[in-house]
Amino acid sequence: MRKDYFREAGIFGYFLIQGRIKITQMENKQKKETSFAIYLINCAVAILLAVVAYFNGPELPVILGYFLLVPLTSLLYDYKICLFTAGVSVASYGLVIAHLIQQRAILFEPSLLFVQLGFFIGITIIIAWLAAKLQKTSRLSPVFETKDKTRQILDSLDEGAILLDRKERIILINPVAEKILAIRETKILQIKDIGQSPLPAYQNLNRVLLSGKNLESTAREEITLEKPRKMILQVTTTLIKEGGKILGALKMIRDITHEKEVDQMKSELISIVSHQLRTPLSAVKWGIKMLLDGDAGEVTAEQKDILAKGYRSNERMIHLVNDLLNVSHIEERRFQYKFVSTSLENLVESTINEFTYSLEEKKIALEFQKAEKPLPLARIDASKIHVVL
Repeated sequence: MRKDYFREAGIFGYFLIQGRIKITQMENKQKKETSFAIYLINCAVAILLAVVAYFNGPELPVILGYFLLVPLTSLLYDYKICLFTAGVSVASYGLVIAHLIQQRAILFEPSLLFVQLGFFIGITIIIAWLAAKLQKTSRLSPVFETKDKTRQILDSLDEGAILLDRKERIILINPVAEKILAIRETKILQIKDIGQSPLPAYQNLNRVLLSGKNLESTAREEITLEKPRKMILQVTTTLIKEGGKILGALKMIRDITHEKEVDQMKSELISIVSHQLRTPLSAVKWGIKMLLDGDAGEVTAEQKDILAKGYRSNERMIHLVNDLLNVSHIEERRFQYKFVSTSLENLVESTINEFTYSLEEKKIALEFQKAEKPLPLARIDASKIHVVL
């Protein structure tokens, strides 16, 4: 009775260990090979149960039950460990049955040669498995070594980095990219189709992966993310090639949200200051021009010279303010055109008149010769052409 109790407790403990290890693997969801400790546990339990079967009694069904227990439960993992433990079971139970046959303590009389053959088959399976395991380890060690070096390089960068294979599957994600996108590499590697996930973090990652697609070499793109907070990312995609063959891609991610906000504030400041300056400068311009033209009374030559210098300085300030406004509009993509039918002669003549005082000061004679026939009206933005002239 005590033997049965210990036997059942051992079997229950074995199943408990197997189940707990499997649950841990499922929780981690890591597609790694079964650890070598699992093989050792199964091997030890198979041999232990063979010993228990030997002392439990000569009944063949009991022996076969113990024999099948470990290999069948090994299917919880994969067929490789099942074959391995089957080999261990064949070897250990072969010895048990052979010994029982010699003592004539078993209810059937199989050939001793058959039992010995089973023993050698089991040993062969174990040796073959160990050889394959060693060969695979030696073959994969350079790959793992290269991957570890790549990870060390990417982890040392101060920008986000995502490494993809040739099928656009994620291989590595460095900590900076994890922080920017609020994701974890261990969780991302488990998801087959990231675009199908409703989570904002996965949707943001999908947008990063889609940027720079269908490229031939390198591209830089800015994307705006709205959730969970507004971010502007600069994604640089570089294809990894060898011998003209695409091996994968590297995506570098920079969070340029702060830079964009600073640029926006700078543009707004320039725009506000320029508008505030342009109004008084225009008033000063027309006041000086009225004095120069004698609308407020005659002025002496000396007074006229002083007013002309002030007028030119004011004009330079107006041009500077207009240039600042144009730069601000270009940065904000608000540089619009107003195309209207315009007389080119009148546009050129008005532009020349603005430089009358400058020409007189420098003693330059500028003559505008109009064509004999009036030029046709041109559909242009007169203010922009005026700046060019």
